[in-house]
Amino acid sequence: MLKKRTKIYLLLVLFLVILAGAFVWWRQIKTTQNKIDWDDPNYVFDIKIPDDFDQTKKDRVQLKMTEARKAYAEKKDDNYTWDIIGNLYEFVRDYDRALVAYQKSFAKEPKDVIAILNIGTIYEEQKKDYKEAEKYYSQAVVIFPQMIDVYDRLANLYWHRMNQLDQAETIYIQGIEATSGKPDLMVSLINFYGQTEQIEKQKATAKRLLELYPDNDLYKKDFGDLAK
Repeated sequence: MLKKRTKIYLLLVLFLVILAGAFVWWRQIKTTQNKIDWDDPNYVFDIKIPDDFDQTKKDRVQLKMTEARKAYAEKKDDNYTWDIIGNLYEFVRDYDRALVAYQKSFAKEPKDVIAILNIGTIYEEQKKDYKEAEKYYSQAVVIFPQMIDVYDRLANLYWHRMNQLDQAETIYIQGIEATSGKPDLMVSLINFYGQTEQIEKQKATAKRLLELYPDNDLYKKDFGDLAK
């Protein structure tokens, strides 16, 4: 009787060992299948087209795919190649892989404005992770202090997404000073003051704009009454 029980016990242990081994083997197979390999074009260009895309958008995917494959084959280590691949992913709404592609580009070229702004945009508009968007937009301001768009993006993030009006105002003013009073940011600041009901500041900024650009008919038309 004892020998029979021992035999049953050993068979049970053997069964469990086999079962555990099969599970480990299955996990290894799945891990291999799901392995992220950026050196494997089969992974890089494994694209799922969204079901709601019409034929025009599907055609655009194919054009972007062709461009990306060509860049990948010829200049895989070039940062712009990863901008192109990131744009492809972003177009088909594969935002996780788009972020990785843009981050690879940014790592290869820390002054790649396309990569850093697109990373910020995905975090802002798709992930709704405003702190991460703030981080990348803020880096862009440091790297590209003469670029108007980086100030506009960061200020709008503070204003419309994070409800930090003081921070938004600070960024607009910082941008105006850094870009030597270029009119675009002054116009943005005038509109910001108007929409946040800071009328005296709005008037003062409009007056300064017209002092700097007295011959601009559009500014006189849009802001002449404010500047009086």
